[in-house]
Formats: sequence, structure tokens, C-alpha cells
Amino acid sequence: MKKIFTNINKVIEYLIYIFVFLLAFQTRYIFRYLTLGANEFEYGKLSIYASDIIFALIVFLFLCFKIKQIKTIKLDKQFLICFLFLLICSINYFFASNLEMYFYYFLRIIECVAILFILQFVKIDFKKLFIFFITSIVFHGIIGIFQFINQNIEPNKYLGIAQHLSSAGGTSVLENCSGRFLRIYGGFTHPNVFGGFIVIAIIFLLILFFTDNNLNKKTRFSYFLISGFLLEVLFLTFSRSAFFALLICLFLLFIFQILKKSYKNLLVISLFIFIICFINIFIFKDLIYSRVLQEDRLELKSISERSILNNQAYKLLENNWVSGVGLGNYIPHIYENINSKLDVWDYQPVHNVYLLILSELGIWGLICYLLIFIYAIFNKIKQKNYLFILPILIILIINFFDHYFWTSHSGIALSFLTPYFNNNI
Repeated sequence: MKKIFTNINKVIEYLIYIFVFLLAFQTRYIFRYLTLGANEFEYGKLSIYASDIIFALIVFLFLCFKIKQIKTIKLDKQFLICFLFLLICSINYFFASNLEMYFYYFLRIIECVAILFILQFVKIDFKKLFIFFITSIVFHGIIGIFQFINQNIEPNKYLGIAQHLSSAGGTSVLENCSGRFLRIYGGFTHPNVFGGFIVIAIIFLLILFFTDNNLNKKTRFSYFLISGFLLEVLFLTFSRSAFFALLICLFLLFIFQILKKSYKNLLVISLFIFIICFINIFIFKDLIYSRVLQEDRLELKSISERSILNNQAYKLLENNWVSGVGLGNYIPHIYENINSKLDVWDYQPVHNVYLLILSELGIWGLICYLLIFIYAIFNKIKQKNYLFILPILIILIINFFDHYFWTSHSGIALSFLTPYFNNNI
């Protein structure tokens, strides 16, 4: 019996690794199409993802074999803060007008908190978890390289990849005097989302590199190659927010290593990153300049659209900043109460997670959400696990410029998991 119990622990552990691996995949079954007026909209496609099936299996095994352990485990404060956030989301039910959207996103929060609860009982090797996540992103990186070479994206229903042609409207591209150039998606819904996940994978690699004292030369060399590959793929996403987050985290990483007087390999890594960046800036200088200077037609259009979305959020918050309009109800509220005359593809969440959460959950929801990360950061400072602060910072930084760490199934799961990463490598 004890052997079976031990094996179940191992099965649940590896299912969690697979769950993390599948977060980067958009493979899904859409079971409900919600509409704005008579038109279906992207954020109203209620879906079951491949990772959800693994989650259900994890919960089933936990309830069958580990539920008796609940009385013997003292829940940690990090989980309790997340549970408090879940309670705030449950109370938010009374302010939601579109209950289908509310329950769909509420179940996403429950899934995240349930995984964190199970982690109280199942020991996770974060080295393995990082490797599973990095492997997943490398797979998408290979897809992305072919997308850039072909300058189009072929649909694949098994990977959840939609068709994107560089010549078609609605595709994320860069323009210059030479024409339109596709920004790579990998298997993600947008290059910016892909870029954010790549940055987290790069930081995971660097954490493994600097904290694993048992690395041999072959493994170190493979880490160099993989990080170089991911950095190259990141360039091809041309994601400003991802690059900004990476630069800040690399700067802090070097500061942490200098303060620890751990200079080993620091110069080599710095030179390696500099060379890759220099080569890419030289090759893609025209595209990078147009992206940074924001002077071409598409960049100006993007700035204008973000400004409109911000104004919508500010207008919504005038009377709803205390209670919010309901979890997942941001877009329906904009349509029903602020502007119902836009084209359906123009209805998007504001590109700022903090404004979005404030709009949906109110001030107490936003405070509790921030507390999840703030507590984790201070806890890691106390434990002197400084490098494990960096993945948290990536999410906090990108949240100022985009919404996918709140609106996508993979983004919100990664947001809740990241504060739990610790140094047991």
C-alpha cells in the first residue's frame, strides 16, 4: 500500500510537469460561442484546453488517494493569499451581468488555486518543471523559425494554430520600404504572448545555469545553445514589452551575481548575449528602428488603439472602481454601457492587467492580486532566493503593457504558479 501511495505521488508530480508543458499549447475544444449583439468575439469563445484535461486527471488522483492528508498539512501563507483572492472573485458574482463569462473565468481561478493547493501535498522538483516548460517553448520556437522563413502561418487544429498570412489584414506584421514582414507567433495567439513566454523560459534557463552546482560541461554548453536559440526567436517576435522585461531582469540578474561575488561565467554569458543582440540589430535594423521609433502607419495605429482602450477603461472605472463590473465582464460591459457601435474585433481588454483587474474586481481584488506577488518577492528576499524574483518581475512588468497574463488560460495559470517557484535545484 505504501508503495502504491508513493507511486501516486510520482504520477501526480509528473502530471503537473505535463500540465506546465501544455500551458504553451492552444489546443482546445470550443464548447460555447458568446456574442456581442449578433457577432461572435474572440474572448467569448469558451474553451476546454489540453492542459485542462491533465488538470482534471490530477484532481481525480488527488481526491482518490491524497485527500486524507488534508488534516496533516499546514497551508502556507502564499496559498492563503491566493485563496483570499478566490473568495473576492466569488463575492464578485453579485456584480457580474454576464454570468457565462463570469463562471468561465471563475473556473479558471479555481483551477489555479486548486493546483496550488495540491502543491501543498506533492513535492515538485522545480528543475524538472523548468525543463518541461523550456522544452515546450523551444518546440514553439522551432515552429516560429519556419513561420518567419515562409512568411506565413499554416493552420493546425491539433496545435490550436490559426492561419496568418503576412499579406492579410489582422496579421501582426512590421512594415518598411521593403514590404510587410511577419512577426512570428509560434503556437500562440499573438507574437507578444509568445515573446512573454520566451522571456520567462530564458530566465528559467539562466536560473538553472547559476543555481545548479551539478552541471557538467556538456549540459552548460546545451544551456548556452538553447538560450541563444530562444533569444533569436525572441527577436523575431519583435515584442517590445518582452524585450523591456528581459533587459530589466538581465540587469538585476547581473547585480545579484555581483553582490554574491559569483563572477563565474558571468562575463561569458554577458558577451554571448551581447553578440546575439548585436548580430540581430545589424540584420534587422530597419525593422527594429520602425518598431522602436513608432513612426510607421501600423505603429501609429497600434498607439491609437491602445489609447482608445485606456480611455474606455477610465470611463468604466468612474462608477465601478470599488466593486468592479464582474470577473470576465469587461468587454460585455464596454459593449453594453459605453460603446456598442465598434467593429467586433475592436472589442478588446485594456492592455494593462492592473486596470483590467481594477475594472472587473474593484480595488480590493487588485490589492489582493498585487499582494500575491509582493508577498512572494519579500519571502524570496528573506530566503535569499533572489534569482527566483526575476520570473515574478517579468509578469509584473509585462502586465503594464498587455493583458494575456490575466485573460489567457496559460497566462493566468503561469501567473499563479510563478510565485511558488523556489530554489530546490
